[in-house]
Amino acid sequence: MRRFSVLAVAACMWLAACAQFFNLFHKGQPVNTDVAGKARLEPSPVVVGQPCAIMLDMDVEKNIGIENLQVGGLPDADEGKVAYGDGFENLADGKSEKAGRTVKRFRLPVRFLAPVTQEVSMVVQGMATVRRQQGGMSFSSSSSFGTRLAPFRVEVQPLPEDKRPAGFSGAVGARFEMTQKLEPDLVRPGDLVTATYTLTYDGYCPSNVWPAVERLAKEFKAYDPKEVSRTENVVVWTQVLVPQTAAATNSALVSLSYYN
Repeated sequence: MRRFSVLAVAACMWLAACAQFFNLFHKGQPVNTDVAGKARLEPSPVVVGQPCAIMLDMDVEKNIGIENLQVGGLPDADEGKVAYGDGFENLADGKSEKAGRTVKRFRLPVRFLAPVTQEVSMVVQGMATVRRQQGGMSFSSSSSFGTRLAPFRVEVQPLPEDKRPAGFSGAVGARFEMTQKLEPDLVRPGDLVTATYTLTYDGYCPSNVWPAVERLAKEFKAYDPKEVSRTENVVVWTQVLVPQTAAATNSALVSLSYYN
């Protein structure tokens, strides 16, 4: 019985030693949370509605990744002057000015809806993570970090009055395309026809924008267009048309005036 107890104690000591070895070498080494960073608005300055982005560069040791990124100090979206994208996008790593380090780069899409001039001082928080492979197994270690970045200037200018197109709608961007579709395309007088106008764009389109429907034949009775769907880069309107005679054969000229 005594020999059994001695063996049991020895086994427990051996297991404890293995556990300490595992914790020390496999569960994870301390993570260096020496994280530095800088941010900027790109391009800058911009005009109201112009697509732009907050660019964030985080300088870390080469073997460290950044997860659960959170930021504070940006202009408040609740004030109605700015609209943000869904979150920071991961970009390709950049080159650090220091040996043994790399730059983790992130991008947050932004559109300003009103003129803004202010200094922005961002606070960045997250997890610095190291992942290791050993003996066919994967191990990771993480530590939280927090840092305040040097302030950067946000300057958003109003649209110039002298360069606005005729009938300016308030939309701003580099590419706007409008298509229309009529269903059904074979009808008799008195039938209902649904005209669908689809706008695809790369920029900003206010919620109060409506397409200009012109040169519709007088043989049509036309109801007001209505917006039926809106996503980040697509707006769809529909309009009900009723041909009054068999001479109602042409669709309308549909357009939207925007600032490029």
